[in-house]
Amino acid sequence: MSGQPTLGLLLVRANKITREQLYEALREQRATGARLGDILFEHGWIGEEELAMLLAQQLDLPFIEAKQLEKIPPLLVDKLPAKVAGEYRVLPVKLLKGKLTVAMDDQKTRNYLDELSYLTGATCIPALASASAIRASIMRHYGIDLPARADAVLVQVAEVAHRPVAVQRH
Repeated sequence: MSGQPTLGLLLVRANKITREQLYEALREQRATGARLGDILFEHGWIGEEELAMLLAQQLDLPFIEAKQLEKIPPLLVDKLPAKVAGEYRVLPVKLLKGKLTVAMDDQKTRNYLDELSYLTGATCIPALASASAIRASIMRHYGIDLPARADAVLVQVAEVAHRPVAVQRH
């Protein structure tokens, strides 16, 4: 990912936050150890869906909007067992020529693509969606009410967004 702008810079360039908001959030991050995305979200400076969309852009993954997750055909839903969908917080979105696009709320779920491919019998292609959209759609399609938790997209932002930023401790 070297050479790519940080998520914070992407947010500023997209006029989603100001430089001042970014600097304030980074100061708060250094002081508290909280994750950047949590800080931006808690201050109301960025919405979850906007944050997920820009993170997908940074990671070069397709972004799946919440409304797309509402319209998943039952045949696709049946490709993935409910237990797996709930455990990994993933949803099958599109099947084309043996490739199954799966929406996830945490880019780390890509580590399980081989397992998902084995279970579905298709090559799984990752896509990113907001955590709340994934949670609502898993409830809608599988009837599983996932426990509320910190949004996975927000949890990973600090890891992905600011790797180039070195924090010096004295």
